[in-house]
Amino acid sequence: MLTRVVIPAAVTAVVAFGTWVLWQSLQEYEFNQVERVASLESYSTRSHLARSSETLLDALINVRDFWDSFGTIPPDQWQSDAYIEFDHFAGIELLLYQQSSNDIRFLRSSDHPGFDYRPDDLEWARHDALLSRLAEQTESVMMGPFLYPDGRMFIEVYIVNEGDSDTHGLVALIDSAGMIGHILMDEAPSYSIEVYWRDQLLYRRDEAGEDYPTRWDQVGHIELSLGAVWRVVHRPTQEAVDAMTSGATDTVLVLGFLIAVLMGFLTFESARARRRAHNAETAEKELARLNRDLESIVDERTEALRMRTQDLQTITDSVAHDLRNPLGAISMNVQFIKAQLQRGQTGEAGLKAINRILPNIGVISAFLDRLMGLSALNHETFEREPLDMRELVRDVFETLEDAEPNPPVELVMDDDLPGVSADELLVRVLVTNLLANALKYTRDQQERRVEIHHARERGVTVYTVRDNGIGFDMAEVDQLFGAFKRLTDDKRFEGTGLGLTIVARVIERHEGRIRAEGEPGRGAAFHFTLEPDRD
Repeated sequence: MLTRVVIPAAVTAVVAFGTWVLWQSLQEYEFNQVERVASLESYSTRSHLARSSETLLDALINVRDFWDSFGTIPPDQWQSDAYIEFDHFAGIELLLYQQSSNDIRFLRSSDHPGFDYRPDDLEWARHDALLSRLAEQTESVMMGPFLYPDGRMFIEVYIVNEGDSDTHGLVALIDSAGMIGHILMDEAPSYSIEVYWRDQLLYRRDEAGEDYPTRWDQVGHIELSLGAVWRVVHRPTQEAVDAMTSGATDTVLVLGFLIAVLMGFLTFESARARRRAHNAETAEKELARLNRDLESIVDERTEALRMRTQDLQTITDSVAHDLRNPLGAISMNVQFIKAQLQRGQTGEAGLKAINRILPNIGVISAFLDRLMGLSALNHETFEREPLDMRELVRDVFETLEDAEPNPPVELVMDDDLPGVSADELLVRVLVTNLLANALKYTRDQQERRVEIHHARERGVTVYTVRDNGIGFDMAEVDQLFGAFKRLTDDKRFEGTGLGLTIVARVIERHEGRIRAEGEPGRGAAFHFTLEPDRD
């Protein structure tokens, strides 16, 4: 009696522990994915802010040079000031320019948007503090931040001619929130952004969410040419937290515990059944005889089931492996539209996001419809039709490249790449897997390149997909197309090892052939046909 209770309890405990470990692994994976996305968003935001800020400083230098060149002659003799490219910058409250030796001065503000306004002595005296600091500068510098009585934070930029004893230069008074807010208007819409200088808040957008891992916070610094170092803090908003943390992993935990209890109960009942079976030996013998009679039927149906299971596994693998890009595109655009709606800013940007969603939905729908046909034993779902391989390759490449980090990938493709008569959806699956592998395994290269070429062998077209990525050892080529076999065990490269298995299944359906070539560190090449050999 004790054994009948202890064994089921042990089974329940083991399954429950395994479920707990699996749940922790899934949750850690989900958190790591979000952390990587946040890191990329933060880096992109800081890069954009640094570039735009430097562009603004260059524009201020151009304004100074403009007044240096034309300030001593009448305005009607000035050349066009269009080359300054200054009007699209936001947050510039005031520009002051002075040459003490020539008594030349200019002012530009919202009240005086031109570059030819010369203020009188009374108006000039209102800016005495700024002009005094200008006279003290021996080199160009950014100063601040300064909190003004109206609650706004300002930055002062002084552009001077170094080594010139004359008070000669330009002062820019910049509203930090207005300038940075304009620069980051379209950056990282699902994240809260804060910019600090000397621990003073220059700009804040949106509020960060609650109850999320602190490692999702991203902090980085940018150093500007005039000596300022800004700290940029990147946190997900509550909407982003809700979107990125699903309840799927918790569902796994609950279901796992339920299965653990169920397995313990079944183990207990199994022991009872064995005890009862011992008292029913005659019935078991009769059942054994019936089983022998049915063995041949079971073998036949088992083989049929194996074939269906193989195709069903291909469907499952394809869905899990290849639908991430369109689903990711849909998710990103939905989040973008949601953020736009919350701000009351839909308009053309929202329509474009919707128009980007609909094609991906169509791709997923067609993809699922055709893949489900693979589970049938007949050939009815396989349809050959003329395909423009050049257009198909470019379409798949552009879709995958949108989600790729820098550096960009160069696509080299034969101008006369021939078409072929094949199943369009299955070929798209094949090309998607090969290009996805090529893009993934070239991420460590400074110059990433994917080449698409063709040749004629045995009366059919042989297509080649070649990359300059990490390559592989030819000693492992025989295992390359097996399930869960990857080109590398490096954890930096995501994947389940199913992509090339799916590729091999598509080639098999087309009665074609495929072979691979590679060398560690020298890239990989895959040569394949989509029709039976004719010679």
